[in-house]
Order: sequence, then C-alpha cells, then structure tokens
Amino acid sequence: MFNLVDIEAPVRAGGRRPPAPGNRLVSTGAGAVLATFNSELEDNEPHVDLEYWSAAPPAPEGAWEAWESHAREGLAVDGGLLTLASGISGDGASHRLALPPGNYHLDAWCRGRTEARAAELDAVDAGTLPYGVERWLVRLWPATRPW
Repeated sequence: MFNLVDIEAPVRAGGRRPPAPGNRLVSTGAGAVLATFNSELEDNEPHVDLEYWSAAPPAPEGAWEAWESHAREGLAVDGGLLTLASGISGDGASHRLALPPGNYHLDAWCRGRTEARAAELDAVDAGTLPYGVERWLVRLWPATRPW
C-alpha cells in the first residue's frame, strides 16, 4: 500500500490519516493524504509513474491488466506539492510534483500484480522485497467540478 500525499496541505481535524483502501484499487480522501493505492503485496517497492496533464490524457500505451487494475477518482488538492509515501512506514519519496491547488481527476493503472505475488516468494528467500515488479501509472488533470 502507498499514498499520494499533499505535503503543503493544511492539517485538518483528524490529522493526516489516509483513507482506508478496503478492497478497492484506489481510495481517495481529503487534506494531506489524497489517495491510498492498494498494492498486491504489503511489503514491496512498486514502480510508480506520477504524471500531471493539462487536460484528459489518452489511454496509456502498452499492456495494462484487466479493468480491476484501473481506477478513476476525483480529489481536491489544497496545497499543491505532491509526493508518494509508504502506507506502512510513512516514508516519502524524494520526487515531488507541483501543481496548482484545485480539483483533479485521478486515473490509476496497475500491472504486474500476479508477477509481484510470485516474486514475493523469491524475495523472502533472499531476504529482500520485490522491487519494481508491480508497476503503477498515476495521472492527474484538472476537473471543472468540486469533489
């Protein structure tokens, strides 16, 4: 599990708690933790491409898994400086995406979930985590209505 975090968002009542992912691929929230992505494995390091588009993007190129591995959500960005963070440790990525505060569409695509489960067995034997087997494409673009 990992989160999309707005590190410049004001902390609201209730703090920075992420939305509960449940059985969904992506769950969105409000405030600092904008979205929680439900990875196939609890302990792994997925490869994530985070993109900003000025308008609705075309379908992604390449082979992506069945519809269960695609989600579209709406979210409100209050601060405008986004990063990814571990849903387990809370550690953030070094990369940042700056965008204007406002309402956005979020499209998330995933592939490699089955391969990540298979790689987990090899990684446990080697004392490591599966790295980059599960791949995510997360795209944001402006929305005209509030969420």
